[in-house]
Amino acid sequence: MGYKWPTVQQVEGQNPWTSYFFKRTNQKNNCINLIVTSMPGEGKSYSLLSEFCEVDPDFDVSQQCVFKAKELIKYFKGNSIVKGKPIIYDESEVDLDSSDWQSVINKALGTFFSTARFLNYIFGTTCPFLTSISKKVRKLMNCHWKAMGWSKGYTIIKPFTLEYNGDNDKFYRKRLLVKKLDGSATYCNQLRLLKPPLNIIKEYEKMKKEFTTNVYDELLENIELKERQDKEKSLGVQALTPPEEETLTVIKRGIDIDEAARQLGVTVSNVYQTMQRIKKKGIEVVGIRGDDGKVLKYEIIDYRETKKE
Repeated sequence: MGYKWPTVQQVEGQNPWTSYFFKRTNQKNNCINLIVTSMPGEGKSYSLLSEFCEVDPDFDVSQQCVFKAKELIKYFKGNSIVKGKPIIYDESEVDLDSSDWQSVINKALGTFFSTARFLNYIFGTTCPFLTSISKKVRKLMNCHWKAMGWSKGYTIIKPFTLEYNGDNDKFYRKRLLVKKLDGSATYCNQLRLLKPPLNIIKEYEKMKKEFTTNVYDELLENIELKERQDKEKSLGVQALTPPEEETLTVIKRGIDIDEAARQLGVTVSNVYQTMQRIKKKGIEVVGIRGDDGKVLKYEIIDYRETKKE
């Protein structure tokens, strides 16, 4: 009956999906790529936290939960991955929806997931829909949970394993078959997960608040930059590009060219080239030299201000 389905032996006092995670990572020399989907407030993040606390009694949310794809890649790149130890990439749709994700991060994650099975990691991410992530990465997901909301203090999860068939370009969702202690077998159609421990919730909410604040700050900066660029365009003033804006901001700190290049993460030549482009747009960058003739810092003269008056 169950040879076509993923199966797991029932372990007393343990939910079958925890047993499945252990079986796949410890016995099958494989990994878990789990995606949890639902609309906001239905229990995506708490269900992952609850499950991963059961999988790993020493789960440290400050170390094993990230909100940015860059942090996730750093985690993968370092020596943080331990066999069977879970990592959460939460609120992934914020990065998934950006062009940077599509062009760089998406490729990096796809490469990692397709080559790092031997590390036997347990990975979980959250987003509203399966289609929120690119097809390349989606093909490498092997588990899918749907968070169905709350009932009597439990998060209700509809869990499936995922199997991609490349011949017909189709995904198959399969229920987990549980072999019970009495010899019978049944499908796991639903998981009921308690809230995570209070200390985990407090630390998670603190991290999420900081992440959300940073997201709002970035959005506000982008809106203000767009408004400024639109205003300058209407006045016949050439607007600076984001890299030029960043370079100008760093130069205004009163530092020399070497330090500016270090803070920007580029070469000195790149800084000089950007300064030349800025100059053509009506902003003079004048070097202030010391007694030895070396430029110590720069003075900014914005000739565009006369056009705005």
